[in-house]
Amino acid sequence: MEQSNMKMCSKHKLEIVLVDLEAKVAQEDRYLCVRCIIERMNKKKMNMIDETKNLIKEMKMTEQNQKFEDNKKRLDNFKIVGQLLRDLKQNIDSIFDKIFNNIQSKLSQIQSDIENIESQTIIFNFEVDIERLSQYQEQQINSQSIQAIEDDHKFIEQIQKQLSSFINSQQYNKLMNNQIIFVNEIVAQDLQTNEQPNEMIKAQDYKTPALKLICEEHTKEIIMFNLNVNSNQQPKMACVKCIQQYPASYTPLEELISQWDQYQKRNQAYSNEIQKTRSVMQQKILKVIQDIKLQNDQIFDDLIQSLNNQQQSIEHMNQNQINGKSFYQLTSNQINEILIQLSQIDKFKSHKDQKSNIEKIDKIFYSDLRSRLEHLIQYQQINAQRINYLLMNDNKVIHEIDNLLKSTQQEDVDNKEETADILQIIEKTRQIMEQSFNFQFSQKILDENIGQYKKAKEEIQNLRQILSLKIEKCQRFQQIFNELNNYSEKFVQDYLKFQQFLEFDQMLNLIKELKEQISLSNNEQLIINQQNEEQKQQLELLKKNQNQYQNEIQVLTSLNEKMKKEMEEQINHKNQDNKKLKEKIESIQKENSKQKNQFENDLRILNQTNEQINKENLELKNQIKVKDEDFQELKTKSSQQQKLLTFSQTHKHSNCQVTQNGKTVQNGKYCLCDQVIPKNGFTLFAFKIIELSSRCFIGIGMREIIQKNNYDGDVTYGYGSYTIGSNQYCFSHHDKDKDAKALSFDFTVNDIIMVEVDIQNKYIKWTKKQSNQSFTLQIDTTYDLYPCVWAMSGSKIEIQDIRI
Repeated sequence: MEQSNMKMCSKHKLEIVLVDLEAKVAQEDRYLCVRCIIERMNKKKMNMIDETKNLIKEMKMTEQNQKFEDNKKRLDNFKIVGQLLRDLKQNIDSIFDKIFNNIQSKLSQIQSDIENIESQTIIFNFEVDIERLSQYQEQQINSQSIQAIEDDHKFIEQIQKQLSSFINSQQYNKLMNNQIIFVNEIVAQDLQTNEQPNEMIKAQDYKTPALKLICEEHTKEIIMFNLNVNSNQQPKMACVKCIQQYPASYTPLEELISQWDQYQKRNQAYSNEIQKTRSVMQQKILKVIQDIKLQNDQIFDDLIQSLNNQQQSIEHMNQNQINGKSFYQLTSNQINEILIQLSQIDKFKSHKDQKSNIEKIDKIFYSDLRSRLEHLIQYQQINAQRINYLLMNDNKVIHEIDNLLKSTQQEDVDNKEETADILQIIEKTRQIMEQSFNFQFSQKILDENIGQYKKAKEEIQNLRQILSLKIEKCQRFQQIFNELNNYSEKFVQDYLKFQQFLEFDQMLNLIKELKEQISLSNNEQLIINQQNEEQKQQLELLKKNQNQYQNEIQVLTSLNEKMKKEMEEQINHKNQDNKKLKEKIESIQKENSKQKNQFENDLRILNQTNEQINKENLELKNQIKVKDEDFQELKTKSSQQQKLLTFSQTHKHSNCQVTQNGKTVQNGKYCLCDQVIPKNGFTLFAFKIIELSSRCFIGIGMREIIQKNNYDGDVTYGYGSYTIGSNQYCFSHHDKDKDAKALSFDFTVNDIIMVEVDIQNKYIKWTKKQSNQSFTLQIDTTYDLYPCVWAMSGSKIEIQDIRI
């Protein structure tokens, strides 16, 4: 090979940079260019530096265009939101300007009245002033003051209506109904890592691709890079000499640029994902801001400014990203940072750290926004409670009460006491109804509102009792009583969860009382046991005393024998003493024996009492267990029977219409259920009044007798049924004394009538669920009995499930 040809690679037409001195290598394969080195190192994903420059340039332009389009769309979206907010702000400004103008005119009028009063001279007219003085002492207020107060109230109500018009404005509804303000664009990221073959080499590009940086050790151009994390001794950037001096797995410049390009693409994809997540979060925040009812211009400006600052921060971060520069324009420190990042096992660790920091910053920002929004919601709830009476849709009852109040004020002028009584009751009714409307704003805060709920129910019940007494004296109270009953039923239905909570609380109290009774019995048992222990201790003490007495007797006996031996001459004198002593000892022994018997008798009585108490406790526990089992069995049977209970399609009058799978019947006369009432135990079922005409009866019937009359018979004596009517009348098949008598309770639409039947004890019991009113009749059980209803045209009755 000639000297000129030795400088060029015959295969790749590139400059020779290395010579392979391995003996096994052929002579023509000893001279190596950069391409040859790459092939020897089995590196395939390589491109020429100029080709890489073109690819980087195309990538930069594509990214720039994509960013331009994305930011343009984001700008349009924010412009739409800004326009909506400006329209809403303009509407708010106009409303507040009207309110301020009205207030200013009102202030001017009041100030003018004050000046006129101050400028007026007091004129005394004794005769006229005496009349006014008597009226002033009686009423303490004149008609002018009353008129001024009423005018002020009307003015305040007008302001409240103007404030409520903001919530119902077209601009506000348009902003709140926009479910999608920002359009999420899916940016397709091309992350393909397939090999891009580009082997076109210009004939004039003979030089090996290299950076402008010079190796500090060998003063050669940098052509290779070390990406091995564990190779701390080898240089990260290598020239030809470094490759020879420090053997390692090096990466050529073209491959390094390719890896850097792929890293930038993936980094951009991660960055876009972060920005997209942040953008979605900000969209949600804006949606929340739209949902709540803003009333302050400064809050609008602050929120929009905060979001704009965040968007500017995002744009500023995009502009400061390192991938905005060409790789050849980077400094040595920046390249070292890139090499360290690319040599890491987890190349995106820094990106993850950056993402974590951004999420922390965003979390603080969102927390601040959330606190401001919570404060705004609290402020709006206060305003909503102030004008809740104007916003109520269901205020028909209030209007009826107002009309009744006006009519009452116009009538019965002479009877002032009765009129005042009526006005007081109407006003009390109005206060109770208005108070109940507030439950719609605080129903979820159960712990805070349960006391008000109980109080409202008690006041309604008390007022109903008062009205029921007043109706007997004056029929004018009937309308108030009916309206209050309708409202009471609606009140119970609207706040059923409160009632369920109270019923559950009552059950817990009942269980607590049973537990207390059991605990009390256990305490009594403990007391008895303590008394037994004390008696045993006393018995032990008596035994100890008895032993002590026996020891003394032994001592005395031995002393007596000794004295006999020593003093034989005094035996006669001592015999008497010994007899007395013996009698005394016998008396003591008898007394001890008597006390012992007495204590044993007392102990036996205590043991018997203890056993009796234990038996009673056991019987009480068994009774509780039996009642619990009976209750569970009743619950299961009633639930099963109630689910199976249906109106019959055959055993009914021809005009009866049975619908909803046999659960509802309307029109016609008699309609029996398919299921017979069991002979054992008692049966519980319920009917709900959906619609009510002039006549409607509920109860049980004998199918054999009713069928003979073609289900067209009456409900009175001898027609085979036991029923009650909506007009308080009851009817009996066999008892004339209680047939067609006004002995039961009345019921109307939406009332639920529960029916309890006990065949063995021969009775039927009706109970109105809403008021717990009940009525009982004795029944004849000769025939099989079936649940039945008797309804005129226009009545509709439904089988109701019972929750026990």
